[in-house]
Amino acid sequence: MSRAAVGRMARFLFDFASPGDAGDGYTTHDGGKSGLLNLDLDIDAVQEGIFKPENIAIHVGQNAFNFVSSSIAWLIAASIYNGGVRGIL
Repeated sequence: MSRAAVGRMARFLFDFASPGDAGDGYTTHDGGKSGLLNLDLDIDAVQEGIFKPENIAIHVGQNAFNFVSSSIAWLIAASIYNGGVRGIL
């Protein structure tokens, strides 16, 4: 998909573009307050929250914990159901 098409879709759905007229029929003149979904989000705060190193480290830690705990749970479940194979653990 071309960059222009992606830009048009983003302006149509969320109106992240500048309030100036881009000549594409999707840009509004109210400072970006009337997108199709009108979520009224503070985009700067969202981007800061997503790319903040502390939040990334927390997310990686949560993923590691989930991986380890689910792996242990599946090992326990596999040892309970031996399915004709002995000595899984």
